[in-house]
Amino acid sequence: MRRRLAGCGVVASCVAVAGPAFGAADIEPFTSSTPISGLIDDTCAGAGVVGIFTGTETVDWKSVSTPTGAHFTGTDTTVFRVDFPDGSFLLASQTSPLSFTSARADSVITFGSTLHERGTLYDANGNVLAFEQFHARNRTTIVDGRITADFDRGFLTCR
Repeated sequence: MRRRLAGCGVVASCVAVAGPAFGAADIEPFTSSTPISGLIDDTCAGAGVVGIFTGTETVDWKSVSTPTGAHFTGTDTTVFRVDFPDGSFLLASQTSPLSFTSARADSVITFGSTLHERGTLYDANGNVLAFEQFHARNRTTIVDGRITADFDRGFLTCR
C-alpha cells in the first residue's frame, strides 16, 4: 500500500463516540496533527529505491451524531519529505477528503476517500529531477463487524 495513512484509523474511531440524547443531533468539530515517519519504495526515484519519509498528517473533521447513526466529513492533509541514500529527496503533499457514515455503531459502516498527491523529486544538489502525482480511491463497507466490500486503487505518474 502506498501513502494512504492514518485517516481510516481516525474515521473508525468515530464509531466509538457516544450518541446524543434521543431527538438531538450532536455536532462536533475536531483537528488532529500527528508526526509520521517510515520507509517507502514506490516513488519516482525508481523501482525498489527505498527512502525514509518524515512529515506531518493533519485531519480536520466534523461529525454529526443522531439516535439513528453518525456521519463524518473531513480532510486528511499530509506534508512530507522522503530522503534517499544517494542524497536525492522528494518534497510532497497529499490531500484526501474523507467521509464516513454509520446507520448504527454495530450495524453498517461505510467510509472512503479520494487521495491526490503532488511531489517534486530533487537530486542531492537541489536540482529538479521529476514531478510526481499519485491518485488513489478507496471505499470500505462493514456490516455487523465484517468487511463486506473493500476497494483500494492507486496509480503513480512521473514526468
